[in-house]
Amino acid sequence: MLDRIKILDAADVGGDINKQMSSLFVEAFDALLKPFGQTEETLIKAFTPLFNPACFSVVLDDKTVVAMAALTKGDEKPLVPDRKHLVKVLGMFKGHILYFVLKKELNTSAYPVNQTLGTGIIQYVATRHSCRGQQLASGLIRHLIESSDCDTFILEVADNNKAAITVYERLGFQTIATKPVKHTKHTGISQFLYMKLERDAYTSPR
Repeated sequence: MLDRIKILDAADVGGDINKQMSSLFVEAFDALLKPFGQTEETLIKAFTPLFNPACFSVVLDDKTVVAMAALTKGDEKPLVPDRKHLVKVLGMFKGHILYFVLKKELNTSAYPVNQTLGTGIIQYVATRHSCRGQQLASGLIRHLIESSDCDTFILEVADNNKAAITVYERLGFQTIATKPVKHTKHTGISQFLYMKLERDAYTSPR
């Protein structure tokens, strides 16, 4: 399928790219967003202005975003939480909660792994449910690796996301640390795995 689609920097797509990424985000991470008890439409509205397209690459099937992933370095943020906007869309209580949750999740400096100036953080890897199993995520991550100047890549993945873990391992990522999750009952996640790939160990497909 990768022969029939395009992989582009999200900032170069224009149009409704933020809304499309928000829609994909809400679909892919629905289990984590369920506690907010909002409709899909409301959540898409809440996240649309938060995305920073400069950090993302996307897979387009015609003009539709079917997969996305972010690669950041240093203080770059793939999402920029806006408390005023979130409160307006979700209400005072849930808006504030989501704001602080996002601020915490975006704090990649809290990852229990060593990071250098040449470290790239891969985040928000997502594929439309209808397009899974077509190697879109692996193709997109290869694009991020091959188009960046990072010498090390790190990502975080939930231990119950077996399909994603398999993709990352096939790309050469290795688990180097774990962090337990407190509210396992609500998320189904027992711990987060932190996986690392050194550019020297990466092999581009022929």
